[in-house]
Amino acid sequence: MYRLMLVDDQRVIMEGIAKLIRKERLPFDHFVFASSGEEALERLVDEAPDAMITDIRMPGMDGLELCRRVRERKDEFRDMPILILTGYDEFEYARKAITHKVLFYLLKPVRLEELYTSCRMVVDVLEERKARLSEKASRMNLREHIIRNALDPTGSVSLHEEHPEGMLLVQARSAGELKGFYQKVEELRGSLTESLYAMYVRDAEAYFLLLGKELPITAAPETLNLEINMSRSFYDLSSLPEAIRQIYQVHMRRADLPKQRIVSYEEIQNAQGGLTLIGLQELRSLWEAMGKEDRKVREAMGEIHRSIEEKAQGSRSGTAALYAAVCMEIYKRYYSIPLAKSLKEEFDFLLHSGVSLIRQENPEHMRDEVTACVVKISRRLGEKQKESIIVQAKELIRQQPELSLNETAQKLHISSQYLSTLFHKETGIAFGDYLIQERMQKACHLLLTTKLTAEQVAGRVGYASEKHFFVVFKKTVGVSPARYRKNKQNMEG
Repeated sequence: MYRLMLVDDQRVIMEGIAKLIRKERLPFDHFVFASSGEEALERLVDEAPDAMITDIRMPGMDGLELCRRVRERKDEFRDMPILILTGYDEFEYARKAITHKVLFYLLKPVRLEELYTSCRMVVDVLEERKARLSEKASRMNLREHIIRNALDPTGSVSLHEEHPEGMLLVQARSAGELKGFYQKVEELRGSLTESLYAMYVRDAEAYFLLLGKELPITAAPETLNLEINMSRSFYDLSSLPEAIRQIYQVHMRRADLPKQRIVSYEEIQNAQGGLTLIGLQELRSLWEAMGKEDRKVREAMGEIHRSIEEKAQGSRSGTAALYAAVCMEIYKRYYSIPLAKSLKEEFDFLLHSGVSLIRQENPEHMRDEVTACVVKISRRLGEKQKESIIVQAKELIRQQPELSLNETAQKLHISSQYLSTLFHKETGIAFGDYLIQERMQKACHLLLTTKLTAEQVAGRVGYASEKHFFVVFKKTVGVSPARYRKNKQNMEG
């Protein structure tokens, strides 16, 4: 359904037109009345009509001037369908109406059939536009998902696309302040329209994926008050996560540069001096601690904290930037493991840590906030690792029931004691009991589907002694191997 604005200085005429349109059951469910061109312009944004019917001669601004002002707008109303309904048939009026892209020029008194046909054409234009915008939005939504999935990889839609001219990722940040942010982003988007491929806005950050190697603007307008960071050019969407890492590095290295200036990854790569980032070697102890006891994780974070203190030399913003760099490395290392969905809050913090950390008053608070997040991820990682060990152990037993506890543990590169303890804790059944169940199940299958002797079956399922196999089989199944085979054959016969 659509909204129709009627503009005429005579209320009775507007009400009569609305009544006729309702009678013909055209898809207009809301009518907005305005008695002058000025009033129509004032109510345009609040009422948001989809189409307009206007008279020409009215007090103050006439209908033709209203049409001109509408067409000069910079928003979606500039293209709305407009009908002129007037008692004046002068050619000059009609000529001006054509220059203002008026859809129909109708003369009063208008015949019902003529009004209906004109309004029906307006509806066709609106329907066509809706379909076109819907198709464009669908493409944009898919492309937006590409960026969102790179930031928060929990979605299922993926798209591989190469671009021979290259692509750029541009990030606009607003220091965590949301007031007026979306309006600023829209202004910036207007500067990027020619090469805009996709856009994603998240809290106080916006990401623009552009086609082509050159950014079409060299500096953000001063009124925007946005920090703008730019990645190195890349040629396919599989490089998008790396581009995100690059613009984050730009953010951390641009402390002394003007906010409105666009800074590229190449620029910070070539810059001398600046903040020394945390090296991967310094994170090794953390990688080794992840998934283990909380104590080890906290000790590793303590080492990182001491390194950051030394590098930042008392700078609060430097400390925040270094912790943000650590958070990004943790994010990159673990986001591909199925953790992000169950720990969305923690992974969101890692990705946007620069915004929240700078608000902390001292380095200890920053350390505590990051450590708390990392400990939660480590615990979940430990749970996933345990789940993985159990799944792998069960699969090994299923495929090779002849394996012992020690042999299974060796294949999983863990101690037999740890495997035995973990298995019982996670499944509620002792490893040995589970192994016997699987072995007997495999033995029953071999007895029924092969002509192997009981001794041969015993060897296949891990028993060196036929006598031991016989005792365990009878205890588990209730009969001897030979009786089990004979009973099943008789049932089938």
